[in-house]
Order: sequence, then structure tokens, then C-alpha cells
Amino acid sequence: YYNDRTETLDAHINYGYLTMFAYIREVEEGNFPESVLEDQVGLVIVCGELSFAAFPSLYSYILGLSGTLSQLGKHEIELLRDYNLRTVSYIPTTFQRKEVTSLGCQVRSEEVEFHRVIKEQLVRVVEHDGRACLVLFEDGDKVRHFETYLKSEEGQHFGRVQVL
Repeated sequence: YYNDRTETLDAHINYGYLTMFAYIREVEEGNFPESVLEDQVGLVIVCGELSFAAFPSLYSYILGLSGTLSQLGKHEIELLRDYNLRTVSYIPTTFQRKEVTSLGCQVRSEEVEFHRVIKEQLVRVVEHDGRACLVLFEDGDKVRHFETYLKSEEGQHFGRVQVL
């Protein structure tokens, strides 16, 4: 297959009979040896096709879980009807809704003090309020510095941290 965009040949892309006829033409024009035809030309017999999108229609009942079902638009709801999904159940979350709160802006000139303030806020949110907390840093180095701080004697006593 010749890619016009990159102006390169790609032997891994195949367009069925179109690719086979292209090989025949290239052999006839002398661009490939005739031995190439043994590997590249043949009769394709399609014995069946498999559509993963059709699998749900094979079952009488479909069970699933989605946290976004109530947010679907008109088009998505129509797609569900194509799969005979006529009844849906909304089960409220077991978590209480809490508004996102800002912890304000604090400026610290020393890195250790900066890390201490973050750790204090984490302890308050995670251990006292029982909520998860996401902390974002500017880059990977700053994440590693904070992780090192948490492992230090001053930063310890807060072990439930997952670095992504």
C-alpha cells in the first residue's frame, strides 16, 4: 500500500483484492519478482463476519452498570433502544453529595513548609473528613520531592498516598 500522505510504502496494510491486483500489476511492470505472487495473491473466501455490536441482541436480559446513564443525550438513548433496552433503573449513590471546596491560596518560600501545609490539608480532608483528595504538582520532580518529604521523619504518619 502506498501512503500518499507520507509518500511511503507500507507492506502491513492490505485492501483485499485491490492489494492483490496491485501486486500483479507491479510484477507485470517488473517492480517485483514473480515469486511474490505466491505469497500475496490468492482467493479469499469469507466464511462469516462477527459484529461485537450485535452481541447484546443475542441475550434476553442485559445487565450493566454506568454512573452516566442519567446524563445520556437523546441520540445515546435511541442507541440503547436499538438493543431493546427499554427499562433502566437508576440507583442513587451511597455517597453524600459534597460540594468541591477551595482550600484557598497559600504562598510558602521554603519547600519543606510548602509540603507541610499540603500534608496538613491532606490529613484534614482524608483522615478527618473521610474523603479522597487529589493533589496536582507542576511536574514529576515536584511529585518526587513531596513523596520524599512524606517518607521523611517530619512528613511521616500519613501513609495512604498513591502517586500516579
